[in-house]
Amino acid sequence: MKKLTKKARKEMAQAAIDATPIGEHFDLVNLAALNEACGTQWPDAKRMLNPSFPDPRHVHVLDDGGWRSWSWNKAISPRSSDSLVREVLRAEIQPDMDDYASANEEEPCAWRHKSACNGDMCTDHHIIPFVDIAKEFMGLYESIEIEDVTSGGVKRIKDEKIAAHWIEFHAQKATYQRLCRTHNSQKGSRGEQ
Repeated sequence: MKKLTKKARKEMAQAAIDATPIGEHFDLVNLAALNEACGTQWPDAKRMLNPSFPDPRHVHVLDDGGWRSWSWNKAISPRSSDSLVREVLRAEIQPDMDDYASANEEEPCAWRHKSACNGDMCTDHHIIPFVDIAKEFMGLYESIEIEDVTSGGVKRIKDEKIAAHWIEFHAQKATYQRLCRTHNSQKGSRGEQ
């Protein structure tokens, strides 16, 4: 059998997801296509709404008897180790970002260009982009080990001292602003506004 390209695997997974109504289980044909495209063996999967942001192809899978959110895209295009560490660093400072959002929930979108906001607000790194803060911190260590916290894929920094250093380092560098999700995605990770 001919090996599928990454593009073909993504198209196969997207077609299987798109053929499944939101809130419904994948039928056997589409579940087999999803598993083939992603190199997985999930016994069951559902197409769901993503509570965090608009995602028309959000998938939950049955894993060890329980349902969890799962990224089919990451299964096809796994993240680099640096990208995975940055994801964990972001998760470690999420409570701080949530606190800022709660304290500033009435703050309007800080987008500088004149265009309509969608109203769905999020906390954004202002002045120094998150990726730059994370990259600088990662440069302080030869490696930052991460570990699984749950079988559902939640991860954290393994060394508690490094985790505490990260929280302090980030707090010294980061400033936040509120942006609607549309403008936050238009701004991108590099901070162009």
